Amino acid sequence: MKAMLLPETEKQVPFLSVCIVTRGRPALLRECLEIVINGQSLSREHYDVIVSDDDPEHSAKKVVEEFAGVTWVSGPARGVAANRNKVVGQSRGEWIVFVDDDELPEPNWLAEVHKAALSGQWDVIEGVVQPTDYPDSIFWYAPTVESPGLFCTANLAIRRDTFVALGGFDEQFAISHEDMDLGRRIRNAGVPTTFLPKAVVKHPARRQKLKTIFTRTVQQQYQTYRLLHPTSRGAMSGIGAAVRLSQWTMVYLFRCTRINAAVAGWQKWRSFCLESGIRVLCAPIAAMRIWHGERDVPGNETENRGS
Repeated sequence: MKAMLLPETEKQVPFLSVCIVTRGRPALLRECLEIVINGQSLSREHYDVIVSDDDPEHSAKKVVEEFAGVTWVSGPARGVAANRNKVVGQSRGEWIVFVDDDELPEPNWLAEVHKAALSGQWDVIEGVVQPTDYPDSIFWYAPTVESPGLFCTANLAIRRDTFVALGGFDEQFAISHEDMDLGRRIRNAGVPTTFLPKAVVKHPARRQKLKTIFTRTVQQQYQTYRLLHPTSRGAMSGIGAAVRLSQWTMVYLFRCTRINAAVAGWQKWRSFCLESGIRVLCAPIAAMRIWHGERDVPGNETENRGS
């Protein structure tokens, strides 16, 4: 990744580059940019905004042109991880700040991130992701981050030098889980991280079709299993791997239920029960993907995540 680094004289006060990837969601992107550009308490002199557009129709370009000082670049069309690497490569800040195109940051979001970066204590900064308008139904989806350790790119800042040293995003994760893989490497490297409860972005829940629910569930199991075997190709194919995934699904089921209950309590018990049943039903499909050694194919995303 080629980066336009700031001169050394300008690095006394951290400069943030807000990096957004998008594909085919111009209306959502416009809402996000309106808040990032015009709704932040942090002065614009301390940050810029770059949008990498993976839509072949370049649907984000006209939206970006509505906002002064926002840079539009054409995405690589190789999946979400490649698109995130592209937008970082086009940025110039000492700090990279990731937010998704369907997020709605609170007014003090960037100010809180900038204050933490200014302290010089941290290499990675996590923030809160709060779902809104989220009914107790499996037909609605929104990510939730209320505690540290998830390294979710819906609200994540990382020092540029650290990002480069870690190797950026693994572009094999073309559809999802690229942030979880980066988080694994952050933990393994032992870099200093912090979590900011006051750096909040809101994520309105999105309605999803039943087909999307099943496809997403297969994808989650498959990708999370891949994270456990990041270097072994042999572990990702063959009947032995398929059997191991089926066994591991039960552990995954328990972990997901525990995390959901910790975040939302048991108010959404109907969703928990239905999601658990779907995970069990989808395990054989995910196992078949692994048995045949399938890989991600950009463009087959169940949720548009900027790729």
